[in-house]
Amino acid sequence: MNATPLRQQYLDIKRRHRDALLLFRIGDFYEAFDDDARLLARELDIVLTSKPMGRNIRVPLAGIPHHSLERHLATLITRGHRVAICEQLTTAPVKGESAGRGLIERDVVRVVTPGTVLEPGLLQSKVNNYLAAFVTDGRRAGVAFADVTTGDFAATELEAGAAHLELQRISPSELLVPPNMEVDEGRLPGFITRRTGASFDPAKARSVLLRHFGARTLAPFGLSRWPLAAAASAAIISYLRDTQGVLAEQLNRLRSYHTETYMLLDEHAVRSLEIFESAGGAPSLLSALDETRTALGGRLMRRWLRQPLLDVAEITRRQEHVAWFVAHEKDRAELLASLEVVHDVERLSSRARAGITTAHEILALGQSLETIPRLRAVLQHDAKRFGALLTSLPACEGAVRIIRAAINEEPPTRTDGGMIRDGYSEELDSLRGILRDGKKFLAEMEQRERARTGIKSLRVGYNKVFGYFIEVTRPNLRLVPDDYTRKQTLATSERFITLALKEYESLVLNAQDRIAELELGRT
Repeated sequence: MNATPLRQQYLDIKRRHRDALLLFRIGDFYEAFDDDARLLARELDIVLTSKPMGRNIRVPLAGIPHHSLERHLATLITRGHRVAICEQLTTAPVKGESAGRGLIERDVVRVVTPGTVLEPGLLQSKVNNYLAAFVTDGRRAGVAFADVTTGDFAATELEAGAAHLELQRISPSELLVPPNMEVDEGRLPGFITRRTGASFDPAKARSVLLRHFGARTLAPFGLSRWPLAAAASAAIISYLRDTQGVLAEQLNRLRSYHTETYMLLDEHAVRSLEIFESAGGAPSLLSALDETRTALGGRLMRRWLRQPLLDVAEITRRQEHVAWFVAHEKDRAELLASLEVVHDVERLSSRARAGITTAHEILALGQSLETIPRLRAVLQHDAKRFGALLTSLPACEGAVRIIRAAINEEPPTRTDGGMIRDGYSEELDSLRGILRDGKKFLAEMEQRERARTGIKSLRVGYNKVFGYFIEVTRPNLRLVPDDYTRKQTLATSERFITLALKEYESLVLNAQDRIAELELGRT
């Protein structure tokens, strides 16, 4: 085989993701090869080069810095591309390879599509980003939708003729459909993704849902008599498992709903009523009404305007809540002041569950949760009226306590250490001590070895390429002890390693890896 091991690793991974643009992490860059490189260079207007990857093998190459991934993802997703993110999973060669020469382990951690975006910079804060699924038998239809950034997951079954209206209301970024279903893509919203027939099989849907939720029956979800709704829901879960790894676990609740409880508005009605957009730059209904202080409130208001209630009792309840705050000015002012410091709790908690949040985002989540007692205090002034809200608003003291105890108030922007406070973890403190005492250890070893060998110019050092070493100038090589092992030859000196220095090097490297594991929660 003429290809390098790195080339073969890339080809093996690409073979599993033929329908996606594969971004292959190599050091500080995400690189694309072959046709993917040509596509990446064209879409992002970057230079297409080439890279030798074996004897007589040179392949097209294009790459982007890892820190600019989010910006470039926005362009690629907007243009309808699926992007497979292949990360370096280890910092050392895979088992069985010699240190410094073997491959580190790599694999795709997620496939980013329009309906599965998690990056905050790619999302509108007050607009849900829905992934939907649609299946029909010609008479009835099943529709399900989920926002993986908030955990919102719902499904319904309705007459086939009404399904397009419901999909227009949901307005998904991506729509999953069976492989052979005839669809009018001009009438259906979102990026169309065709899935296998097995993904929508009603017979398999039940087992997919029961296994996902750890349930024995679909009755609690209201899907026992809605096989098409169950099939659409299962299609979403299967898709997330196939493309997003653990992201499917974000969907830990599923609600069913009836479209008869609200007014169905077609796109013509929405445009005519200027609910979200208006002609000539005049304010839309949403812009006139939206005084929400949080992203959560903004998304809720948008959903309410898109599905006006038909339930008189529920309409009356909402009006009574508004009337209460109109009549209680001080409580209203306190509520608004509390909400000013609430961040996007839904999306922050979802990113935390997915293991991709930053220390700054965790602090923002903690700050938001700290306002809950203030919000509850306002609602307690009429506990009977707001009983349901109080029940659904836990105090979260435990989560706040852990965040404040664990996360540094000014954490680093990078994720390579320094996020967790000293004193929170005995193991972490001990490992940090090993790294802090490194200079002292080397200085003491240098003094001991000079005294033992009689080489006054002996130096103990370190560099990123060769690691730790003992350096001896050529005139003193005759004094080198038998337990020194030659490591590198220089023009005027030789570098050696000893068993003690090798053990210390292993200790430091293991400490660095373990610190990263502890700080990133990969225990």
